[in-house]
Order: sequence, then structure tokens, then C-alpha cells
Amino acid sequence: MAQARSARISDAGPEYSLKPDNWITFFSRPEGRPVSADLVIATTLAHLKIDLLDISGPGRHYRAVLARGIIVCLLRELTTLSFPDIARRIGKTNHSSTITSRKLMQDRLAARSIVGDANDRIDVRETYIDIGELVLAHHHAEQHERMSA
Repeated sequence: MAQARSARISDAGPEYSLKPDNWITFFSRPEGRPVSADLVIATTLAHLKIDLLDISGPGRHYRAVLARGIIVCLLRELTTLSFPDIARRIGKTNHSSTITSRKLMQDRLAARSIVGDANDRIDVRETYIDIGELVLAHHHAEQHERMSA
């Protein structure tokens, strides 16, 4: 059984592992207090420069689709939230949309896809790892502040 491990950027590219359900994972859930869903959502939206209305609506703009996929995958990796819980957090009424977002994101991560247009090209895997690392850095800083107080 493969253990998930944190991503490491190297000449060969980031490392990842396959969980038993064959989903690509780059991060492990941190010990202690769980990562906040709000932190994952806020960090992703800020990084991609969009707002919650963009991902909660039916929009298919590549930044909204990418944000939904990143949020769903990170919430599944870093929290214990179920697909219905994630759907509610991002303003969706049906959890099948979160399952579809995860599948699309997993395909894009595996293929090392680039999304966007001629003026705005986004490396999906690099962006996913950047956002995941930011989330974990903020989470660890919050943990440290709680322990220091």
C-alpha cells in the first residue's frame, strides 16, 4: 500500500504517490489540528485571482474549473471532508460535480496539462503544488501561533 508523501521539486519533477484508490496525491494530512476548508478555498481563490461566485456558479472559465478541481483535490487530501461536504462548502447543490472536478483534476495532474489562453497559460501540476504548499505553510503558521499563545 503506497503512502502519500509531500511533494518535492527536483530535476525529475515533483514526486507523488498513488493512494489505494489510484488517485495521485502530493500531500499528506498534517498531524494535529486539521487543515481548515476555508483556508484551502481562500488560498486557492487568491492564488488564481477569482472569487467564490466564480466557482459556485455554473461557469466554465478555465480559472473557475481549475480552482474547483484544486479545491476538491486538496480538501480530499488534507481534510476528512466527504464529497457532499465539499460540495456544500463551494456552493454546489450536488456532490457529483465535486466528483467530476476531482476526476478532471486528476487527469490533468497525471498528464501535466497546461490550461489557459495565449496570454495566460497555467501549468496545472505546478499550480496545484504551489497552492498546496501555501495552504500547509499557513496551516503550520496558525498551529505555531496557537501553541505560542
